Amino acid sequence: MRIKVLVAEDDINIGKLLQNFLESKGMEVTVALDGEEALNKLRGKEYSILFADLRMPCLGGIEFLERVKELAPQLPVIVMSAYGNTQEAVRAVKAGAYTFISKPFILESLPLLIEKALEEARIKQEYYQLREINCNLLRAEEIKSNLLSVVSHEFNTPLTLIKGYLIIALKDPMVIQNKMLYKRLNVAFTATKRLEKLIHNFLIMNVSKKRLTVLHRKRVMTLDFIKMVVKKYYRELRLKKLKVKLLVGKSVKKVFIDTGKVSIALENILDNAIKFSPPDEEIIIRAGMEKNYLKISIQDKGPGISKEILPVIFSPFDSGDMSSTRKFGGVGLGLAVAKMVVQAHNGYIKVETRQGKGSIFTIYIPIGERVVRK
Repeated sequence: MRIKVLVAEDDINIGKLLQNFLESKGMEVTVALDGEEALNKLRGKEYSILFADLRMPCLGGIEFLERVKELAPQLPVIVMSAYGNTQEAVRAVKAGAYTFISKPFILESLPLLIEKALEEARIKQEYYQLREINCNLLRAEEIKSNLLSVVSHEFNTPLTLIKGYLIIALKDPMVIQNKMLYKRLNVAFTATKRLEKLIHNFLIMNVSKKRLTVLHRKRVMTLDFIKMVVKKYYRELRLKKLKVKLLVGKSVKKVFIDTGKVSIALENILDNAIKFSPPDEEIIIRAGMEKNYLKISIQDKGPGISKEILPVIFSPFDSGDMSSTRKFGGVGLGLAVAKMVVQAHNGYIKVETRQGKGSIFTIYIPIGERVVRK
């Protein structure tokens, strides 16, 4: 198949020179004397490659290149630049041209240049096809995400009202005196918090990575920060008669972190530890420094994680046992959200587990330069 070349050059002598040389190499060459003529020829015929002078009457420069990309987005363009216009040629390459050659150029070098440009165009064509397939998959994912986001937002308003009235009821002296009613309302409140957590995780899963990586760091006492996270689970811990032991190393009294983001990860891991811990057991939370990372681990004494389930515990909507008769609730979002938040901040998460002995989840968060060790 013959290579079809379009030359957009207002200097008729240069245009003719290119035409004669490239035709001698077996190519089909068409010459246009200005930008508008070149665009008209592109509308009427498909070309393999375009040579374009940046300085043409009627239409030239970056505007011409942008118009070309609208008509033929995958057409490789070689910009011809006169001496002194190198900066403009570089801007053209940034705008989508394959490369530029400075006048006067060596004719013998053009066939190899054309060959390389066409090879890159072929690779790009394959890339665009793969990208289109990927875009279709992303559209399906976006529809799912939008649905989850809308449902989550619609749930939030009535849930806030329910939670608010439950808090008021649980503080009422008459309710406190009625032990059975107080216990039932506590169960309802815990269930409401779990639903609230689920909705919150749904929303986080739909937050863009760019938003997750925006940090709002502040200096905090490590022990106070961890206590604040644990305090949110006071009722759940009390219902299962679980104790929490905090072990904060002397090397990390204060840290400079985004407490909001880090607490999201810790809350989901702690929630997981509470869910799987047997009653009357102990959860151990340790904090320390490892190189430039804040290291926080949460250890439970639950059933541990089997080798079969371990590879999928951080996958969204996969809680290992998804059967209708499963012992533990949840839709498999907590650990996925924790990992997503940690990784968005260039951190990582590790898990150690032994069946029948429990699990230890450890997050490593980069803490930046402002770390107070004393």
